[in-house]
Amino acid sequence: MTGSALISRLWQDSDMNSRWLAAVPLVVVLACGGEKPPPCAPGGRACDGNTLITCSLDGKTFTETRCLANFQVCSQLTLECVESPTGRGGGASGTGGGRAGGSAAGGGSATGGGVATGGGAATGGGVATGGGAATGGGVATGGGVATGGGVATGGGVATGGGVATGGGAASCTAPYPIQPSPPAMPPYSGTVYVDPDVITSSDPTSFRMLTATGQGMRTIYDRRTSAFITVNAWLFDAQFGSTKHVEVQVNPEFTQTQAQTHATFHATAVGRLPAFAFRDIDALWINGGNFPYGGGNRSILIHTEQTVVYEAGGWTEEAMLHESGHTSFDSYHASAARWLEAQRADGVSISTYGRDNPTREDVSETLSMWFALRFRSSRLSSADVQKISTSIPSRLSYYDCLGLTDALLQ
Repeated sequence: MTGSALISRLWQDSDMNSRWLAAVPLVVVLACGGEKPPPCAPGGRACDGNTLITCSLDGKTFTETRCLANFQVCSQLTLECVESPTGRGGGASGTGGGRAGGSAAGGGSATGGGVATGGGAATGGGVATGGGAATGGGVATGGGVATGGGVATGGGVATGGGVATGGGAASCTAPYPIQPSPPAMPPYSGTVYVDPDVITSSDPTSFRMLTATGQGMRTIYDRRTSAFITVNAWLFDAQFGSTKHVEVQVNPEFTQTQAQTHATFHATAVGRLPAFAFRDIDALWINGGNFPYGGGNRSILIHTEQTVVYEAGGWTEEAMLHESGHTSFDSYHASAARWLEAQRADGVSISTYGRDNPTREDVSETLSMWFALRFRSSRLSSADVQKISTSIPSRLSYYDCLGLTDALLQ
């Protein structure tokens, strides 16, 4: 079954008009709530990364317009999609890559004479490779960030001529440097919505097979009642890679055929997450309704009509990655002394959602952006690379020291 057919099936299973889906453009209408949406006042507009947000007059819904064509970006000054001064996509100066004398290859972005390769971003004569970001003559490799002539490798951050390797501290146990001038505000509202291409439906999945195992009484969470419920769920064994098995528990409000469709679709999406995300995932809970996903309790909570909304904007896998942070990371890291030190050193969170919920959301909000920067930098705009790299260097270093990779379950 094709991806579009699966999405259409989700609409039909949710008693919604599947014909609407064919008309979905790059503008997506969302109801306010759930994973913290980009804010704007009723009738107002705002930029969230490379997405233009337009709020309705009553403030109850908003539209998302992704600035994609002709190297466009969302302008914080005019609050509209405008042509990017740096461009995206690789190539020689002024052709799908760097501008203003820069040279960019392999998805890099270069301005002011900079040279960028492999997704790097360079300005003011800097040189960046492997996703690095360099300004003011700095040199950055392997995702590092260098300013003022610094040299950074392996994800390090160097300023004022310094040298940093292995994530920004002298070692993974050295004190994190205090940011002297952190941004006044987090760069994003919520990191699920920064870029829909961090993980896409065309990326490979580790999902191998689904086996129906009948029905059984299971206790799952349902946001429609804001309570745990015990139901005679449809049960499926989902295999990921050669050894990982996850029980998919589907609310019996669906028929068995519908349950299998939802189980297959969502297991396929979860399988696109890196292996580290599966550490504590034992179950997927699937309910109907348009309510936010959830993580924790050794499971991922899914509401199928929310999936339809996510699919229309391309956010399903990004939301799954966020929730896996709750399930597989929060209990180990949210209260860890080293993580708390990194939070203090950065002085700002990556999002207002993380800032407002430092013990509940900051780990997941950061995980998504660390993964995007370290492994998908060529899919990010140069502006997003710069925002992520410079806002939370100590948190990024913390994740660097966990030794994680983007490998799927094998």
